[in-house]
Amino acid sequence: MLALPQQIEAKQLYALIPHQGPMMLLDRVEAWDGAKIVCSATSHLDEHNPLKVNGRLSYIHVIEYGAQAAAIHLAINAVDTKTPMVGHKKLAPVATAYLAVTRNFSFEEGYLDAHPDTRLMLTSEVVLVGPRIYQYRVNGTINGKTVAEGTISLVTDDIED
Repeated sequence: MLALPQQIEAKQLYALIPHQGPMMLLDRVEAWDGAKIVCSATSHLDEHNPLKVNGRLSYIHVIEYGAQAAAIHLAINAVDTKTPMVGHKKLAPVATAYLAVTRNFSFEEGYLDAHPDTRLMLTSEVVLVGPRIYQYRVNGTINGKTVAEGTISLVTDDIED
């Protein structure tokens, strides 16, 4: 169980990162602490999802969902003073995080949109923190089954000393 289980709805989430409109993929933060964040989404079922290719949404798109969860985790930790991020040098609240690297991803064969009436669950967990770089282990599940997992690195444009 996460130390600070705290739900945050979409309207509040997207005040924290620059994504807007249809690229707002996550519905809510289910729970978070200094080490990880758990988010949920139903946008994988939206027929107008901007990530769809030929009308389908592959499991590879869990990378973007997980990156948004990780960016929200960074933003929450930048403004929250109660729960310090693991190995974290305090991120400036105005910093922007960019997806820089993806590594060691494994994907099930299939499509996110092939699971009607489901919620996609994303867990992004801090693996490594360095100057301006935050590495996360991303895991996407549907109905408790892992459909994609791997490691992403986010790079930020600003740090407070």
